[in-house]
Amino acid sequence: ILVPDSEPTPRVDAVFSAVGNKTLFLKDGFCERLLADPSQRCFSAPHFRRLLYHFRYMPFGVKTAPAVFAKLMRKMVDRIPDVARYYDDVSVTTGSWNQHHTALQTLFGCIQAVGLTIRPTKCRLGMVQVDFLGRRIGKGQLTLHGKTRDKIKKASVPTTKWQVRADIGLTGYYRDLIPDYTQRSVGH
Repeated sequence: ILVPDSEPTPRVDAVFSAVGNKTLFLKDGFCERLLADPSQRCFSAPHFRRLLYHFRYMPFGVKTAPAVFAKLMRKMVDRIPDVARYYDDVSVTTGSWNQHHTALQTLFGCIQAVGLTIRPTKCRLGMVQVDFLGRRIGKGQLTLHGKTRDKIKKASVPTTKWQVRADIGLTGYYRDLIPDYTQRSVGH
C-alpha cells in the first residue's frame, strides 16, 4: 500500500531566480534512492518464473517516487547556500572561486552521505554560461536554449486541436522568455 506523499513540486521560477552558471546532474535521480527499510523490500518484489525479485533501489514507475526524491533533495540541498535544485538537476552559484569551492565540497559531501552519485559527463563546472532546464543561463542573462528557440521559430501555425495543445505546451513553459506571449498565443 502506497501512502500518498504531499511533497510539493519544486517551482521552476524559484530555481531560476537563484540559479547561476554552474550545474550538476545526479546520475539516476530517484531510481538511485535506496528503499529505506530492508524489511519492506518484499512489498516491491515482482514475481517472475516462480521467483520474487526484491528491489534494493526505488523502482521506476512508483507513484510516490518523485515526491520522495524531491523531499530528499530539499532536505539535502536547501540548507546549502548558493545551491538551487529541480529534482535531480542542481546548480551552484557563487560570487568567487573560494565560495564556489566551499559550496561544491559541502554539496559533494551531502550527495555522498545519502548514497547518490553524480554523472560526470553531465557536469559543467566553472562555466560562464550553461544550459539548465531548457534555458541558457549566464553573463547576467536568462535566455532560451538555442535548440528550443529554433524549434519554436520553425513551428508552423497549428491547424488541429492537438497541434494547438502541443504548441501551447511547448511555448507555455517558456512564456516568461517570449515577449508578449499572452497576445501571441491568443490567436486572431
